[in-house]
Amino acid sequence: MLGVDENEAEDDVGRSDATMIATFDPVHKKLKITSIMRDTYIDIPDHDKDKLNHAYAYGGAPLTIKTLNQNFGLNIKDYVKINFQELEELVDAIGGIDIELSDEEITEVDDYIVLVSEALNIPTEKLIKDQTTGKVHLNGFQTLGYCRIRSTAGGDFDRTERHRKIMTEMFNKISNAGTSQLASMATKLLPYVETSLSNKEILNLAANVLNLGTKDIEQERFPRDEYSHNSSINDLFYLCYDEAYTEEQVHEYIFNDRKMWLEPNQKVYNHDAEHFHGN
Repeated sequence: MLGVDENEAEDDVGRSDATMIATFDPVHKKLKITSIMRDTYIDIPDHDKDKLNHAYAYGGAPLTIKTLNQNFGLNIKDYVKINFQELEELVDAIGGIDIELSDEEITEVDDYIVLVSEALNIPTEKLIKDQTTGKVHLNGFQTLGYCRIRSTAGGDFDRTERHRKIMTEMFNKISNAGTSQLASMATKLLPYVETSLSNKEILNLAANVLNLGTKDIEQERFPRDEYSHNSSINDLFYLCYDEAYTEEQVHEYIFNDRKMWLEPNQKVYNHDAEHFHGN
């Protein structure tokens, strides 16, 4: 799943702002969303090593898929792309979503809402937290503001978590509608996404997911903190990581079949290299 903010800035057109792997696992009866950090310093086929989100700029969804498959030993074949400009319509089409927000996040979203409302001369709709559940009901415009928060203490790590929360809550809203509403939901939502899947494939997959017997979505992001570090290369920020162990971790998480990596206290960092090394 690719989130692309194509109209955010002229010098950032076409880069994927969010890269997530959605997993439907009928064997273990699990649903998962795995984020790969956009600044990950990674081998991009037929290009120099660069940030993961540049793969989309160089070759769209096909090259992004190829990059993920090559670096993490996966076999992804299909994609769904959402332009954040159309996330607003997607969320409104399902009647909004309910998400638990911190006070810091509420302030950031409200600031975004005021800024855009004044610029476009549209009504301001600040957030209201339900004091019982601690959740906030977000319409499409507010969800877009939530998605674009950049300055909380957790930085880009928190940002990927927010992306996963949005996808999870959208799934919950759709799944609560039941299988009888799938066709009408698809009619509402498909105009706002780009995908390699046919309408029939989407409906079949959605029905299988809803019949899986679970609505819990497990979430993870890679590279993990203990196997990655920030680095400046040619005065640009990158997230360098232990490639071998991260591939192991991605496989273990997605497929539930491998636990072969070193524990964090077994690694030694070579300050003269870009990677971690096990001892």
